[in-house]
Amino acid sequence: MKGIKSYALAFAATIAAALGFSACQDHFDDPDLNKVPVATMKANATIAEIKELMWQDKDNYCEQVPAREDGSHYIISGHVVSSDYAGNCFKYIVLQDETGALTFSINSYNLYLKYRRGQEVVVDLTGLHCGKYRGLFQVGFPSYNSSIPGYETSFMAPERFYSSSELNDLPKFNQIDTIQVASFSELGVTPSELRRWQSQLVRFNNVTWVENSTLETLSTYHSSGETQQIRDSEGNTLDVRTSGYSNFWNTKLPTEACDVVAIVGYYMNLAGSGGWQLTLIDINSILNVGHPSVPKGNRVNPYSVAEAAAYAANGSNVSGWVEGYIVGTVGPEVETIASDNDIEWSATPTLGNTLVIGQTADTKTLAQALVIALPQGSDLRTMGALRENPDNYGRHILIRGTFASVMGANGITNNSGSTSEFEIEGKEAPEPLPGNGTLEAPFSATEAIAYIDAGVGLDNEVYVKGTVTSITEIDTSTYGNATYIITDGKSNLTIYRGYYFNGNKFTSTDQLAVGQEVVVLGKLTLFYSTYEMTTGSKIISIDGEGPGTDDPTPTPDPSDDTKGQFNTFNDGTPKATYGTYTNATGWVATNCNILSGVAAGGTEQNPRFAFIGNEKTLAPTLNGKVSAPGVLESPTLSGGINTLKFNYGFAYTDTKCSITIQVLQNGSVVKEETLELTSFTTKTAYEYSLAVNITGDFQIRIVNNSLSAADANKDRISIWNLTWD
Repeated sequence: MKGIKSYALAFAATIAAALGFSACQDHFDDPDLNKVPVATMKANATIAEIKELMWQDKDNYCEQVPAREDGSHYIISGHVVSSDYAGNCFKYIVLQDETGALTFSINSYNLYLKYRRGQEVVVDLTGLHCGKYRGLFQVGFPSYNSSIPGYETSFMAPERFYSSSELNDLPKFNQIDTIQVASFSELGVTPSELRRWQSQLVRFNNVTWVENSTLETLSTYHSSGETQQIRDSEGNTLDVRTSGYSNFWNTKLPTEACDVVAIVGYYMNLAGSGGWQLTLIDINSILNVGHPSVPKGNRVNPYSVAEAAAYAANGSNVSGWVEGYIVGTVGPEVETIASDNDIEWSATPTLGNTLVIGQTADTKTLAQALVIALPQGSDLRTMGALRENPDNYGRHILIRGTFASVMGANGITNNSGSTSEFEIEGKEAPEPLPGNGTLEAPFSATEAIAYIDAGVGLDNEVYVKGTVTSITEIDTSTYGNATYIITDGKSNLTIYRGYYFNGNKFTSTDQLAVGQEVVVLGKLTLFYSTYEMTTGSKIISIDGEGPGTDDPTPTPDPSDDTKGQFNTFNDGTPKATYGTYTNATGWVATNCNILSGVAAGGTEQNPRFAFIGNEKTLAPTLNGKVSAPGVLESPTLSGGINTLKFNYGFAYTDTKCSITIQVLQNGSVVKEETLELTSFTTKTAYEYSLAVNITGDFQIRIVNNSLSAADANKDRISIWNLTWD
């Protein structure tokens, strides 16, 4: 466990003075050194093992810890990291070992008199009860809640805990491991992350308290606690709950940045909302007011490449900023990096889809490097790729992400490619260009070309207006297409109309003529040194009079008997823009884009991906953006369902995903399963099935759980060929 062994109490007087309080210390009689406790039990399990053994993915339950198969008991040991002396850690103690931390809910006051901070405690868990209370995993005793209805894990009698535990040795404060965390986003929401972080003692440096003109103190009511918030340097916020019974409840919120040490709690109300919250141990939990520490991994205190590579190598899943130098690109046809020879350590590489970042500007070994895949169409790819930007070679780069394996080498994942997540020496983000690119205010050809030159907005569909200057039609035995050029009098833009369904000839010349003014919808690209609108661009209007008669609105394939009929989303046309789409049978895809397969002989280019199938197969793709998670929901369906089936896959450079599949009747969930993946192959079709076995009317809902907890386009999953029997 990586951490700092304690938080500095040396600042207590300074902090107390800054907050208008005198410092408080736990007051104990000197221990009798002739009565040093020695436990007779020996630990044979870790806290992490117990959490995994007894964990259930629901917010309230309580079960008895069993014996092992051989009849032996589960015994753990840990050091006390909590204290109820200040009155804020109410009726519980927290034990911590090298693998995690665990809360014991005990119906008693003044637990600090026996269980001092740093005291090692050995506990025989077999026969005790554990589970969750409002989402927090803890050891306690069953308590029936009629509102659930069911049991939850609440207070156990103190005698029950005393009889199952032993003290060992004298308290050793230096055994407490305060884990330093750079960002609130590191806590996460997956079951493994919940088990890892719940009840841990953590330290967040350089945080600010969110101003609250109504609630100016840590807790405004002495009889019931109130929740305040702190904000980290990346703008994330986290609840801090201070009891009205604590001896520092009336402390005013600090107005300057500081460091905070707290126990990581978790609380979900019965309505299903809530999450992480922090509990201060005492007033000394607020440190360095006005002169906070700058956390490692912060933008102003980034990791080195060597430090980040070490985290990637040991699989610790650390995230943060790292600084290094652009030194190369992964070579062609390399799928798994095996040696230094798989990297082109050059300013003029063959490919432009990866970067290699070195510890120094002359790094030429993977041992001192990190690999990152450049998201297609992103600012990072446009501004960073060496093939297109050879002057980047040797330049300093500052970039944010998660340190993990990339193509078998140490690398950086979870970077969206936006300018908020990287900085390259001497490179500035392109300035916004004129025009809106909307139907009401389309780009001119000159404006569209300016966007192409700047590498801006290439992933989104835009509208462009111009006058047709020439038309070229091509016909082959397998597909037909047409190109035409529009102009605004200054610049020319080529419109490529692409192959169409079943190889049918696309006869735009039947409707278009030189001199006609058109508005075209498509995506901008630079292809073979020609400024173009990409394959599938369609005419929206000709001479200002409505949709063109050649508008390629495909008719859904009548032979498609897949019950979801996803091929009718967006009138059968794939679209890369995220939004809300409804298909012909009433399915609604919210915060999704619509991808498709590729026709035989066609070119794969977003939103068309060959792994999905042919060009008629559409796949709503659920975004994992935490502020706008994707949801796919059916109308009310009839006839019952035995087995739900669909294909799924990952078109983009995401590295993990979690979705929940639900079947509902009369608004209530009758079947639910979570599909969570942290390892998969992109652009590969997978199959999913769920046994449901219900009769009558039902509804299907699939929700993206935003596993990365990032406010960016992440964790995207495409779903197609959905059916049931």
